[in-house]
Amino acid sequence: MKKRTAAVLAVLMLCQAIWLAGCAAENKADTVAENRESMAAETAVEVNGADIDADTAAEDGERADVDAAAVAVQTPEDGQLSAEKNLSDEGTENGRTSAAGEEASGGRTEDSDPAAYTGAAIPARFQDGVNGFALRFTRQMLEEKGMAENLIVSPFSVWLPLTALANATDEEAMEELLSALGLSDADMAVQNGLTEQMIRSLQQEERREWLRQYGEEMDSPLKIANAVFVGKDMKLQKAFKSVFTDVYQGRIFRVDFADDGAVEQVNAWASEQTDGEIQDLISHFEPETVAALANAVYFSDGWSEEFSEELTKDDLFCGADGEETVPFMNGEFDSIPYYAGDGFEMASLPTQNGGRLMLLLPAEEGEAAESLPGGEATSGDGTAEKPGPGRSAEEVLAGLDPPELNRLLDADRTAVHLSLPRFRLESDTFSVLETLEAMGVPLSDDRNPHIDGLANRPLYLSQAVQKAMLEADEKGLTAAAVTALMMAEGALMDPPEPVELKFDRPFAFLLTADGGDAGPVVLFSGVVNRIE
Repeated sequence: MKKRTAAVLAVLMLCQAIWLAGCAAENKADTVAENRESMAAETAVEVNGADIDADTAAEDGERADVDAAAVAVQTPEDGQLSAEKNLSDEGTENGRTSAAGEEASGGRTEDSDPAAYTGAAIPARFQDGVNGFALRFTRQMLEEKGMAENLIVSPFSVWLPLTALANATDEEAMEELLSALGLSDADMAVQNGLTEQMIRSLQQEERREWLRQYGEEMDSPLKIANAVFVGKDMKLQKAFKSVFTDVYQGRIFRVDFADDGAVEQVNAWASEQTDGEIQDLISHFEPETVAALANAVYFSDGWSEEFSEELTKDDLFCGADGEETVPFMNGEFDSIPYYAGDGFEMASLPTQNGGRLMLLLPAEEGEAAESLPGGEATSGDGTAEKPGPGRSAEEVLAGLDPPELNRLLDADRTAVHLSLPRFRLESDTFSVLETLEAMGVPLSDDRNPHIDGLANRPLYLSQAVQKAMLEADEKGLTAAAVTALMMAEGALMDPPEPVELKFDRPFAFLLTADGGDAGPVVLFSGVVNRIE
């Protein structure tokens, strides 16, 4: 009996020993994991710290060979454009992986369909702010053009450099500027983060990185470029330089605005960024120009369903200046977004990589239909019908606001037989400064310059110009625009008019002496009622 009891106790003690060993091993594994996480965090801090040090060293001229923040600017003698820094093709900037890309993944796995990944989501309020600026800007430009003239503008190419410039604006003007940009509820830290995410999403950077993991390559249809051209006597502020290169993926160039070569340098950059579509953006710089912030937007993509060139036929286009015979592309589309509403119809032609050309056709006079909730006009039997009494194309476009734009973007799909002229629009260089002033952008007052965070002297917006084009044919469409915001130093305040003060009547006086710590001490006082 004693032997059996001893055996049982031995077994129990062995089990307890095994259990305790297992617990110890688990605790050790947890500790190792925690240590690894801590080491990874410390390593990340060291990487970011190295970036900061590299940027600081480059600013001070101590380490010109640091690629992460090296400034390669152009001097008037070298005749070549050179970039300040290149972003990694692997989707990291200065050693930091984009958090937006991780959030956008939605927990995707290696078995996920790469074609289904479309990039990070942008908050609806932010998107409405950007699109709201675009619609207001378009409305203002419509008011300034002649009735029979074409219009081609890029609101986004104006919005983006102005948003970058908000980082260099003093507090007095920043709130007003953000409001004009449709961003009144966002501080600059939030704004910069959302803008960086939007730029990456628009250029489909996360999607391209995702596809690359599967051995697939794709070119983004949209290319966005930003640059700041700095005069030889100007020095960029470090804070603006950091935001501009990291968030806005900008490049920095040194130019001599007093030399004709500056015009050639800016025009060469504009042409390079738009595949040669935008030429001769700048004819000259005003003598007071000391800096220029430029943006280029280039979009080129094929239609999801191409038009057959065999179906292109000449037909009449009844334009503002009368009838003309032009080539019309014709296509039978089984399912594209279509909307019929307040005085116009809309058909949306999708491109291969997520773009869409929204075509708005005003109703002809005398056409009538009932506009139902949701914006679709139908007849009594439920079939789609032409919308009622039409407006001009300008009125249709000017009447859009973000809610109606969203209805157009969410339009149902249906079969459409579409007949569309081949067309190309190309503008001359035009000023947008007056438009921006009318929209409440508070940066053009030379007597009260608000751009104090870009360079070592306060600046104001002295010129703002854009040039744009769009071409649509059977294969697809191409659109390009370049905007340049020129800045000059604020003017010195005129001395105030002297006050006329003539003591030709009785007057009083006080005479004080310096009392040191006691301050001025009145020694004499009196009144002069007559001159003796």
